[in-house]
Amino acid sequence: MPYCLVLRRDLTLPPGGHADLRYAYGAVRPEAALELLEKYRVRIDSADSADPVEAQHVASLQTATLSAWKERLAYFDCGDPVLQREMAWHAYNLLSATVYSDYYQTHLTPQGSAYLYLHGADGAPRDQCLFTLPLVYLRPDLARDTLCLLMRLRHADDGALPYAFAGHGFHSDGGGIHARPSDLDLFFLLALNEYLAATGDLAFLDAQAPFYPRGTPCPWVEGTTVLDHVRVAVKHLDEGVGIGDGGLIKIGDGDWSDGVVLEAALRDALNPLGVNFDQSVRCGESVPNTQMALYVLPRTAALVEPRDPALAARLRKNLARFEEALQQQWTAGGWYARAVLRDARGKPVVIDKDRINLEAQPWALISGLATRHGHEQALVEAIQKHLDQPSPVGATLLPKGMVWPAVSQLLTWGYTRAYPQLAWQSLKKHTFAAHAEVFPKVWFNIWSGPDGVNGHGLKNPGGTWASPVTPMTDFPVMNANQDALALLALLRVCGVEPSPGGDGLCIAPHDPPGRFILDMPLLRLDCALGRIVGEYRPWVTGSRRLYVRPFSGAGDVRAVVAGQPASVAPSDTGEVVLPITFEKDQVVPFEVWWEA
Repeated sequence: MPYCLVLRRDLTLPPGGHADLRYAYGAVRPEAALELLEKYRVRIDSADSADPVEAQHVASLQTATLSAWKERLAYFDCGDPVLQREMAWHAYNLLSATVYSDYYQTHLTPQGSAYLYLHGADGAPRDQCLFTLPLVYLRPDLARDTLCLLMRLRHADDGALPYAFAGHGFHSDGGGIHARPSDLDLFFLLALNEYLAATGDLAFLDAQAPFYPRGTPCPWVEGTTVLDHVRVAVKHLDEGVGIGDGGLIKIGDGDWSDGVVLEAALRDALNPLGVNFDQSVRCGESVPNTQMALYVLPRTAALVEPRDPALAARLRKNLARFEEALQQQWTAGGWYARAVLRDARGKPVVIDKDRINLEAQPWALISGLATRHGHEQALVEAIQKHLDQPSPVGATLLPKGMVWPAVSQLLTWGYTRAYPQLAWQSLKKHTFAAHAEVFPKVWFNIWSGPDGVNGHGLKNPGGTWASPVTPMTDFPVMNANQDALALLALLRVCGVEPSPGGDGLCIAPHDPPGRFILDMPLLRLDCALGRIVGEYRPWVTGSRRLYVRPFSGAGDVRAVVAGQPASVAPSDTGEVVLPITFEKDQVVPFEVWWEA
């Protein structure tokens, strides 16, 4: 690549002065024409220009831009100005990072930070999956585009998603170190579940999505529909990743943590009975993968069952086995072990049995695993004691370790199951305002940040990490995990989540700290003691069910949908079920109220 993009403007400003800058950037082939830029070539000071046509053009652009953003941000009000401004800012950051890929013919949101701006790559696709979850409510069209990207990344020959991608169709396995990531199928299914359940765009299952390389058929399926990609993802999870001898989903060379196997092997390099990298890649097992499967696979099964009952049965067949295997990883300390790796003889080596590792805890709460086995209270107490209470900016991965929102904000979601006050506290602790107060001398994590932040127990508290390959310290901002996970946590603490059956949305806010209003383009909620008022704003034609749960102690429950009284017979879990049908862009108002 012999070209370098350089942008420079020299400015001289007096005290109190200001200047407005506009620019466009991109990449084209050297011989390409640039006439498309002409309509944007207006002077920066045109608003003050004597040319009224030019001034009107600038004013029109500004008005259109402001109007477009006004309609696309997340608005949240619970009386806390920090949350109000930061959620709008997170929405802006996430959406403004979106770019278009000519090779994949779709939009995508890069992870950013050192990965994109130093490596020049995106890794791994699990991050795009996480970004999809809040995009479903902010920009369903971009969420759908991201899902298309993920499918167009999937290799036709072996059904695997790549560890990283860059440039014009280039894929990378990190020099062979990350050739076998094990969690990407689960994250893809998680993102697809959220999109289908929340939007009702079931026709998307019949949409075409070519495999990689573009236009190459996959021998595992007859076609290239979204449903075909689900079939391939499930087959790859079963056979390409597989299940270990202990009944857990295998870990490959990494699950959410890219380096979990390599780092353990390096720590034990001088121990002949310690972790062996090659043996662990072949036979090691992942606790968080398996916990996540207990949430993702049943929901996927419910969504695909009307189209493919055999596929639904395949998705459910190992759930009881996973449940039993995970029970064996509950430790005396009151948490789940991190992984079961292998030594040079192929014997199991349990990782983080004697210390709590947050990576192996949130999905146990989210999936209900800890609750079903009577461990929820002990687990939350252990997380609080060792990871969350000692840290003022979110739970750390390890005691006195780093905070990674891609895990610690999943914990925020996990808290909502039975500890809503802890969930609200966790949401607030992750704010940029909290970082600014705790680490006032660190310039990042005030307006943007990296994917991991040093806690008080590490050198350079409030700073970030660096490795010989990835010096995050050199570009510690513009990582979309901070923005996407804050918005996801907000949705979950407000009680918004796909229904287990995939047929709609659960709207189950816990007793709030007073009134709150959540307003996103797909859904608006106004919740207070005694009522939940909302609007569902579909972007496709279809039908959904809204499972609205009144607060505890509710009596004489009544409901209205689109101005008409609705039945309020509660479901088995206490929700009022509101079936709705809609046309694209139709607004469907609903209200549930009760005697408090």
